[in-house]
This record gives sequence, C-alpha cells and structure tokens, in this order.
Amino acid sequence: MNDAYYYNKIGNDLLSKKSYDEALLMYLKAISINSKEPMFYHNAGVCLMLKGESERAISLFEHAIKIGINLDETKYYLIKILFELERYEKVVNSSLPEKNFKIDAMILKAKAALRINKNEDVKKILNELEILGYTSQETELIQKMI
Repeated sequence: MNDAYYYNKIGNDLLSKKSYDEALLMYLKAISINSKEPMFYHNAGVCLMLKGESERAISLFEHAIKIGINLDETKYYLIKILFELERYEKVVNSSLPEKNFKIDAMILKAKAALRINKNEDVKKILNELEILGYTSQETELIQKMI
C-alpha cells in the first residue's frame, strides 16, 4: 500500500513540472495498487483535465466523489468541465463545494439552470449568493435574464 502513496508523490512532482503524461502514469500505477484511495482518482482527473481529456477527467472526478473524497476542488472541477461540455442538467444536479470555489460553482450552476430554463433554480441560487453577501455584474445580468 505504501508503494501507492510513493507513486502518487512522484505523480505530484511530475504534475508540478507540467509533465502530465508521466504524472498520469504514476497516478494510474497508484490506483492499480490501491483502488480505494479517492485522492489518486482526483489527481489523475486533474492530469486529464489539464491535458484536455475532459471525458476521462469527468469519470475520475465522479469516481473520487463516489468513493468518498471530501475535497472542494474535485466538485468544482467536475462542475466546470460539465459546464464547458454543455451538460447543463448535470451541472444543476451536481453537489456544491462546501467552502472553496463555492461561489464560482454556484454561478456556473445558475448559468446552467438559465440555459435549460430552470428559472426557479436560478432564483434560488441568486438568492443564496445574495445571502452570502455576493453580488457582481454577472449575477445582476443573470437576474435580468430570468
């Protein structure tokens, strides 16, 4: 099992050097040794996202969440990629990060809901943002579009 964390660390080092292909191989090696560690899936998903392999990244982020990762970054990256791929229904139904990236994720959810005519969802999200004390030109524009 410790070998898995060793490969994960090598992957992190390679990722920081933008050696995405090599980092991905290390994360996949870590997964092959310990398939129950959600962080390995998250890290591999980050590599794939940075390489532009969105479909594979989605799968890894979803799996990391399914097996219990509690990392706001994972949820945000998943929402961001789904939005970029215009999978608005999935964006609207995704769980939000708890702290970090929460506002950015809420704005993406509001935009997604607006695009699929779920105006009540948009209103709820905008209301939540207002309660959190967040306003911007973007949220004001979304409000006008409802």
